[in-house]
Amino acid sequence: MKILEYAILASAEFFLFWDMAQTLDIKNHPGHFETNKILGPHPSDSFVITYFCAIGLGAMVLWTVVPSPWRNVVGIMTAVEAVQVWRNIQTNRRDHA
Repeated sequence: MKILEYAILASAEFFLFWDMAQTLDIKNHPGHFETNKILGPHPSDSFVITYFCAIGLGAMVLWTVVPSPWRNVVGIMTAVEAVQVWRNIQTNRRDHA
């Protein structure tokens, strides 16, 4: 069970990092904009990095303080981030087709 919990946390952090990288890359693609209402359509690099670091740290703190098996709730973040990363990939492919 512990290995699964660590895998869930690691995957959540991985997808957060990937989403951050995609968000930082938006400025290189005219006509693209961020859809996250908190970040706004054209966030600065420093705001993007601060936001994603805070979310990632929050996930780690939540995972640390919540007892097993409840910490698997972090898996919800993994699912949300994975869907967002997939949407970003699809948008990029559609725009380059």
